Amino acid sequence: LLDSLLQEMREKFERLEEHLPKNVCHCCSFTVGIQIMLFIAILMRLGGIVCGVFYGPYLYLVVSLGGLYLSADFLILYSLFWKNPKSEDCNYSTQRVWILVWQSMNVIGILGLFVAACWYMHLGMWAMTHDPIHLITFLLVLAIIPVLVYTGIIIYSFSKELGDGYENGIIDDKHYHDHKNGWTEVGNGDLY
Repeated sequence: LLDSLLQEMREKFERLEEHLPKNVCHCCSFTVGIQIMLFIAILMRLGGIVCGVFYGPYLYLVVSLGGLYLSADFLILYSLFWKNPKSEDCNYSTQRVWILVWQSMNVIGILGLFVAACWYMHLGMWAMTHDPIHLITFLLVLAIIPVLVYTGIIIYSFSKELGDGYENGIIDDKHYHDHKNGWTEVGNGDLY
């Protein structure tokens, strides 16, 4: 029963993966598009940190969490794009770990932004216009949510392509080493 349920979930997830984007906004490659989206997210997070400085007792919370998310953004940029491909810490397994860490932080951040947006909506428009920083922060929260959701989807799609390329590279490398000495070599072409 559990196996059939897992198989059914896997099939539905594979059908969903067919609809993942192949490029960013139908115009940029993943390399350029992810960097642009992450820089937009970084700028918006910096704006959120600046707006959060005006909230007095929440200053330490905003600055520390904002700094943590900014460091995660820079870390994902560094691990995906700014490392030497021949470097040991730029292999797919390391990139996959950083992508999973960023994605999990992104999900928690999006949930927190939804809570903040609901809190601001409960606060009301009069209260937000009475103190302009509330309105600016509310608009920033509403603007950053779709950016982070789309960036998460794009990075997930990019990680799937990285994984496929990594698997193809391993298969091609194994195929090259298997056939380098021919099929008659003991152990290489033995089917029994």
